[in-house]
Amino acid sequence: LKLQFLYFIGKMKERNQKADAVIVVLALAVLVLLMQLMSLEAGTKLKEGLKSTKARKTFSSPRESSHTTGEPYFNFKPLPAIILKTEKNTEKIETKQETGSSSTGSESQGSSSSENNESEDKEKEEEQIEKRDYKKREKELDIDTMEGLLDFDGTGFAEEQGEEEEEDSSKGPPKSLKNLENAAILILAYNRPESLQKTVDKLMGAAMFTDIKTYISIDGSDPATVEVIDSFSDRGIHRLDHPRKVLHTISKMASGSDRTTQAKAPGTMYLAAHYKWALNEVLKKRGHSHAIIIEDDMLVSKDFISLFEQTAPLLDKDPSLWCVSSWNDNGYKQLDLPDNMLFRTSFFPGLGWMLKKELWEELSERFPADQWDHWMRVHTTSKGRECVVPFKSRNYNIGSGGANSNPQFFRKYLQNIASYDGPPVRFKNVPALGITEYTRYVKRKLAKATYVQDTALQLSQDDEEPSWADGAKVVAVPYYRERYDKVAKQMGLYPTLRCSHRYANIFYYKGVMVILMDKRLSPYLPDNKKSNPVNGLKAVAAGKPGVSCNDVCEGMEGGWECSKGQFDYVNQCRVLQKMFGGCQNGCRRDWGKDIPNFEHIGDESQFGGHQCLVTEEIPTCEARHPKTERVCPCIPRGKAQAHSSLVPAAAKVRGQSCNEVCTELSSQHRCDESQFHFVNTCQALKAHFDCTSCEVNQGKDIPNFVSHEQDANHGRCLTQRAAPTCDGSHKNTQRLCPCVLKE
Repeated sequence: LKLQFLYFIGKMKERNQKADAVIVVLALAVLVLLMQLMSLEAGTKLKEGLKSTKARKTFSSPRESSHTTGEPYFNFKPLPAIILKTEKNTEKIETKQETGSSSTGSESQGSSSSENNESEDKEKEEEQIEKRDYKKREKELDIDTMEGLLDFDGTGFAEEQGEEEEEDSSKGPPKSLKNLENAAILILAYNRPESLQKTVDKLMGAAMFTDIKTYISIDGSDPATVEVIDSFSDRGIHRLDHPRKVLHTISKMASGSDRTTQAKAPGTMYLAAHYKWALNEVLKKRGHSHAIIIEDDMLVSKDFISLFEQTAPLLDKDPSLWCVSSWNDNGYKQLDLPDNMLFRTSFFPGLGWMLKKELWEELSERFPADQWDHWMRVHTTSKGRECVVPFKSRNYNIGSGGANSNPQFFRKYLQNIASYDGPPVRFKNVPALGITEYTRYVKRKLAKATYVQDTALQLSQDDEEPSWADGAKVVAVPYYRERYDKVAKQMGLYPTLRCSHRYANIFYYKGVMVILMDKRLSPYLPDNKKSNPVNGLKAVAAGKPGVSCNDVCEGMEGGWECSKGQFDYVNQCRVLQKMFGGCQNGCRRDWGKDIPNFEHIGDESQFGGHQCLVTEEIPTCEARHPKTERVCPCIPRGKAQAHSSLVPAAAKVRGQSCNEVCTELSSQHRCDESQFHFVNTCQALKAHFDCTSCEVNQGKDIPNFVSHEQDANHGRCLTQRAAPTCDGSHKNTQRLCPCVLKE
């Protein structure tokens, strides 16, 4: 009321109107009277509001654990919906809370004075907790504000002239440790004595090895491994003994009749327990400033320690960095890999990495019982912080078997990684790796870039520059996440997104700098290249396990539908935290087409259950799981955005894929899977084919017209709920395809 009154007076002043004194006095009198009448109720409502806010923070799921027999799918109580809006280069998330009945405070008025005092004390305590929680949230948001530096707004390109700052390479690599005087190397071992021997032999050949304290922590007491460790005792290497025993979480989570059988617990759980114990020993108990962690299957380069010595100051100066790693997941031999260049990555690489003691103080209390490396990769852990990595790896993995690998995985993804084997070097771009400097560097490169269609990328058969670069030295390639595995395969990269900085993946190929950028999520893309969220997009929780996103969205009032192309905007730990009261036991990465979701499982889960899940996989609208509650991207029906050059094209003959149909349309067209929404309808099919009927079916060649006379569905047009693909085809059908112009 005060604000409304002041606003009224202000408006009169703006209009140069003189307020009549009588009117002002009367208005003030009314204001005072209203405030007196409301004072008793207002205080109670405020206190009750604080209580209810606190209750929302504490996890307590009112959702039913399973479908009630005969209950229609749409009769669930929806959780607060998150509305995703897009302004210029900025995604804003607003929480839309349900309005409940307010407390009248009548019960508290009838209580005794002692009860009132106790209640007031409790409320003050809760208010203090609220303030602490708010500060915690502010701290996390402060880290997130670094992402604002990545927007193309602000200073612009004109003020960012000149090349990036470089280290003086004439200084040569460091000869002694100045930044890591109190650091330690920690080698984790179990039962591979031969590979451990090779690992230590290589490490002792690294420059400045004698200047740094080294520990080998063994998980258990394998005699052959202990013998190898002890053989290095005269070289100043210290043994740490971690008792390999069944932890409470492991024995509780193991399956089978014998609930304490060690063999039933996954090896990754033992690895996580070993990591936590060993890091506590080195950083907390022995007080080292940094820990450089390698495992017993890594062969390091001569400048392995030098890498960390040169980059350690970055972790002190830049709060947006939290680790340095010696491993490049995309450091494959077919690429150009500069020996003396580093880059930033939002994806935690692990595999020969360094962290500071202060970071371990933050992580140790929350360190997970399993899949610790996946836990490091979610935003609720990283808080947007990144790692520094060399283009050419400084270690080579020889472990074809272990907790996280097997021979097939090793041959496919690790064997072809290049490792530096030359003398120590001075990394020339260390000064340019701060968040501000690195952002300017990427912007400068993009200002000179030629944009290329993702389908054009391919490895060349000769030594000449690739034809798709067309002479350009910097090539920018926007892509949709649904196509990343295909783009990666074309260039021989890891099949899921690795090594990207703010969804921009930088690598070099035959003299060309290539920048792959996610069309939906990379803030580096200009507006005319970016795909924004559909207007009105909502992230909606299913309300109970076992419900598909198609059912969730179609059950909403007003005509809504699930949009597969919008999952990227809700497949975020930050969104899930808002939906599920912070996520009771945290947020982790996992695999499943029903993700993003919340697990409604407890002790039977090896991860502890009651967690939020995000995924690198491509979710679908039709997926469901009896133990998970989905979060769905719902959009107003008919609101999906059509590409400006979209042309629905019908196959002229049976058996054609949409890739073939669009290429046949013209050499300038391609199939766009994100646009199937506009042709996967009966109306669109009937505009191109003489359909006798139109039905929902399943198949990668749908939407289509069944034109083969011997087919049971002859004459019918078919649509589907699942996501169609561009490469699907069937000998009995003619497809309807979404073709767009190549960019």
